[in-house]
Amino acid sequence: AIVSARTGNTFASSDLPKACVGFEMYGTGLMTLLADVTFRNFNREGDVCVQDLVQSNAHKMTGMFNCRGFAYENVDFSKRFLHTWRFACGSAGGVHRALCGMGAACDARCPGLSGASALGNLQVSDGTPIGWELGATILGSADISTNPIGGRREWWHLDDSCELRSDWGFWACPTYGRREVISLNILKGLYGQAPDQLTSSDRRYDPGLVEGLIYHFGHEDRYIDLGFGGSEMITGACCDIGWYLHLNEGAQKELTVYLHQMVPEGGLVFATSYPKGAMLRVHRCLSRGCQELTQAASFAEMVRASGTRYFFGEDGVLYIKLLDEENSYRSAVGLRQLNHQGTRRNHRYTVTSDKGGSVPFSLPRTLLALPTPQPQPTPQPAPQPTPAMTRAPTSSPTFAPTATPAPTPQPPPAPAMPQSDMEFCK
Repeated sequence: AIVSARTGNTFASSDLPKACVGFEMYGTGLMTLLADVTFRNFNREGDVCVQDLVQSNAHKMTGMFNCRGFAYENVDFSKRFLHTWRFACGSAGGVHRALCGMGAACDARCPGLSGASALGNLQVSDGTPIGWELGATILGSADISTNPIGGRREWWHLDDSCELRSDWGFWACPTYGRREVISLNILKGLYGQAPDQLTSSDRRYDPGLVEGLIYHFGHEDRYIDLGFGGSEMITGACCDIGWYLHLNEGAQKELTVYLHQMVPEGGLVFATSYPKGAMLRVHRCLSRGCQELTQAASFAEMVRASGTRYFFGEDGVLYIKLLDEENSYRSAVGLRQLNHQGTRRNHRYTVTSDKGGSVPFSLPRTLLALPTPQPQPTPQPAPQPTPAMTRAPTSSPTFAPTATPAPTPQPPPAPAMPQSDMEFCK
């Protein structure tokens, strides 16, 4: 396919758009796979080849875009992708305003950028459009914004190999073949069926709303706001990056985590704090029914299990590996995309506790990436070594999360003013 922003035809120049968007994401229930597309002549002010979806506080992106084989002719590098700025109080009306409201009430409750803006992401299955040789890449919103919940910053900054593309408004991070974009809905309470409001056009369930920050393990400076505008949905990267939830109102005695978009293997290590000594019960519910998780004796045992163990540390941190073995990928044009809509299928984990309330901020350390197994050479006969003194074996170090005081998010620099909406180039 060829997508051209303009041609040499001057006969209709007076009524053509002054700027063109080659492909703009639309509809959070959709998935888009684009392959072997050539973009031409995107070189004017406001031109962009591919743009994300940011106009709502309730309707947010999952991992819903993937591409390969993009080529460019007369296209400035800065025009290849764009994450647009949209203030929460400048979102579309109706359900898109969610609980932010209007006027001064919105300014007080939802200052800064929209809920969808924080979750904007695009996946690129080859590194060519990024201009590097690191292969498959996740582009994620580079938003920095503050609000009463605590704000968001560097949520899509996954490791030191990432590059901040300020001209695109994205962090670019390689997947290394082990990262996926996943989505959760996190609510207080227990549910036999997902609330209708959560899966309808409202995309939120106010009685289940909880607010707080979710951090990358080991990074107080990489977090996102849960509950902004009344939305329970969070999208981000897994599966070598743990997520730690710290709720503003403390631990909930009943908590449900819907697997809106979750990997069928590997899994996301999810953690949150409970009072020490709390009696916990954890269940995973898929189409086959609900299964109670057993308590692991160690963090490592929990990680090795296929989503069927939990670990409750002495510091009061509960760890669960979230996994949806019934989910699958959609494949076409040499691409694959992880299916979403797990909330509609009622796939979830639940936690019940006999204790709730105030808990310390106990951010776990960064997950250690497991080494990729390498092919082993065929064993060759070798002479027996001469016996020698050897050091007694020691056990492998166990994971020991480091408790740190809760950080106070600092007001970030004001984001660039949002651009006016660009016409879709037809």
